[in-house]
Amino acid sequence: AVRYVGADGMGGIAAALARGLDVRQDVWVPPNGGITYESDGMWRLRLPSGAGDDCRFDAVVIAHNGKCAERLTSSVPARDVHSLLRTRFAASLPGGGREGGGVFTLNSVYSLAFEAPAGVMPSDFDAAEVRGGPLRWLANNAAKYAPADGGGEVWTAL
Repeated sequence: AVRYVGADGMGGIAAALARGLDVRQDVWVPPNGGITYESDGMWRLRLPSGAGDDCRFDAVVIAHNGKCAERLTSSVPARDVHSLLRTRFAASLPGGGREGGGVFTLNSVYSLAFEAPAGVMPSDFDAAEVRGGPLRWLANNAAKYAPADGGGEVWTAL
């Protein structure tokens, strides 16, 4: 299977995919009327005063939670996509865990980062999805960077 490692952080993957594209990051877009779909198929971002001129793009990617993304896209013509962004915050799914309801449920994720001596885990083990228990993900953060002199590895457990 093909795997990608975010060398120097997860932004490395996005930077590699975006080579040659006009990408704007960390741009605050007003939630009401900040994104509009133009009749020529382009997207217009209306920026707040002092943040620069309005911009037009072929595509817009919103990297935000569903609740904010829903508000940003409430006036765009992609109704089927917009309906997927309806969000609520809760500890469990509505209706006792049954599918449906048309609402995405956000809940808490707990993470633990810890340092272990190098070599405690097998050298070919970088990450794993764990099924059937409270632990769901285990990853060696040190696999993303050049080896450190300290001899330890930082792992993340979710």
